[in-house]
Amino acid sequence: MSNDEPVVLSKGAPAPRQTFTTLNALRGVAAIAVATMHWRVVFGPFHAYSGYLAVDLFFLLSGFVVAFSYDAKLRGAWTAPHFLGMRLVRLYPMYILGVCITLGGIFAFNSGDRMEASLPEIAAAAFCNGLMLPSFSMGQSHAVFPLNTPAWTLFLELACNLAYALLHRFTSVRNLLLCAALSAGALVAIAVEYGTINLGFSTATFFVGLFRVGFSFSAGVLLCRAYRADLLPTWRLPGLCILSICLGALLYQPTVMPLFELFCILFLFPLVIMVSVHSSSHAAISDFLGSVSYPLYAIHMPVLGIILVLFKGQSQPALAMVAFFSLLALVLLSRALDQQVDKPVRAKLSAAWLRNIDRPSGVPRLA
Repeated sequence: MSNDEPVVLSKGAPAPRQTFTTLNALRGVAAIAVATMHWRVVFGPFHAYSGYLAVDLFFLLSGFVVAFSYDAKLRGAWTAPHFLGMRLVRLYPMYILGVCITLGGIFAFNSGDRMEASLPEIAAAAFCNGLMLPSFSMGQSHAVFPLNTPAWTLFLELACNLAYALLHRFTSVRNLLLCAALSAGALVAIAVEYGTINLGFSTATFFVGLFRVGFSFSAGVLLCRAYRADLLPTWRLPGLCILSICLGALLYQPTVMPLFELFCILFLFPLVIMVSVHSSSHAAISDFLGSVSYPLYAIHMPVLGIILVLFKGQSQPALAMVAFFSLLALVLLSRALDQQVDKPVRAKLSAAWLRNIDRPSGVPRLA
């Protein structure tokens, strides 16, 4: 997820400020679907069976937003350190909050199965994950981010962002199409070999994530550039219809899993983005959904570990009820975190980062 900054973009200085309301709403819907999928142990049958595909939707959204927000800056005075620093500022505060919640849960509640790891293993994982780097050994956990499992997507997004900044002069349409095509071919081969694309979070399948982000991020950049060049068809649907289509795909339990996954990743999600950029949703609702998406994504798994300990031994119906109200509370908390914590912290860090990096380099400050 990755989730990205609010999709509030401008087509240039003379153009009015524009908000892609449906894209913002999509982020929130996808984040909630991911949370129910990860919480399936407490939700029981009431979860998004294909919620893991939201990861590919997040990568697609990230490619679109990053290209629209930063292409002009990367062609201008901004260097890769400018860009990567701003991306870290965007993602790190809520991410590290999730890591701290997990560590607090481990030592206060023995939450999850992570206490099967030794103290040195926990310390090593805390060091690596604290730096937003993979950790490849922690007890019985096979997750590369055992202290905040979904963060493997954030690491891959940052790695892809860095490559995009460093190689920006080479990101021609032809090269992006080549990257998307090669990644798509690899995803087809992986689907045939493994029977699913729900891979990338573990040490054994971490490489699969490279192709998931490779295709979707490239496709997002291509869609953005096509949009800016007025090459996309101006198809429109009501925002609620688009959200329903996306949510339906994430809720669906396919009988032929790899075919459905490939259909969503390679065709449906790019089509959803294509239609969404010309469609509108209720501004207040889309703003709310967009604002809760990243905090929710960053802390929902650490919170789950604590819930599992506190309500251990409860019946499935009771757990489902606990999960429903816990998720509702977490959504409201995510809104508060976005407004009262994340945005103010990011504003200060962004200003400090740009001042710091411009001082030695002599690059004119871009506020």
